[in-house]
Amino acid sequence: MIIDSYSESNYESFFSTTPPVTAVGQTFVSPWLDGIREFLTLDSCSFFIRKTGSPTGSAYAKVYNIYPTFSEGVPTGSPLAVSDALDTSTLTTDFQLITLNFSGDNRIPIVEDSVESVFAITIEYAGDNDNYIDVGVDSAPTTHQGHIVYISEGGWAYQTNYDTVFYVYGVAGQLKGVSTLKGVSTIKL
Repeated sequence: MIIDSYSESNYESFFSTTPPVTAVGQTFVSPWLDGIREFLTLDSCSFFIRKTGSPTGSAYAKVYNIYPTFSEGVPTGSPLAVSDALDTSTLTTDFQLITLNFSGDNRIPIVEDSVESVFAITIEYAGDNDNYIDVGVDSAPTTHQGHIVYISEGGWAYQTNYDTVFYVYGVAGQLKGVSTLKGVSTIKL
């Protein structure tokens, strides 16, 4: 199930993970959907990316809380979840949607209560001036309710006139406080 997204059909430009930029991402909202929101667990995400040069090593997607507000928020604190490693040498020089999976303890509940939850999701890679990842973005006017976030000069920054192409996926989890439902054969989410 898609939790939030901004389609690659909006792609117009890109941000690169060249020094001093080491992370690019997007703020997003996990909306309340008729009571099912609290049952979603983070599963995977996708970014519209390509390689430039010959990057080596791993890139990771990370999910953060944001501060101070959704409209002006940047990631804060340690990541809530970190994806499995993406081998950057396997990327192509053409933009593609690339999926990164979350496993084990990183498959976190993406929501826990009855109000909207706000997060940032990033793809992080420390490239050099010749070998790096380009991340597809949209420039003004953008239509996603969130905004781009990135690390530059060692600190988080944001711009409200850019949106990152991204998808965040969740799976339905066990209903909280319910171990069995008698007389119910199917629950449709």
